[in-house]
Amino acid sequence: MARGDRRSRADWLTSVSSFATVHLRWSLADLWSATPQEFWAAHDAHLAHLRARQGSRQG
Repeated sequence: MARGDRRSRADWLTSVSSFATVHLRWSLADLWSATPQEFWAAHDAHLAHLRARQGSRQG
């Protein structure tokens, strides 16, 4: 593994854990016990909620 790959992976993990704890209000234990499918479903649902809320403000 190249050095840049490790940094990219660390940045990605930081981003995922930040999103989960700030936006989804998950604990780190919740994040680590979730399946990737559960995380991405929650992520997509959160973004859909934000889009719907934004749409209702513009309408």
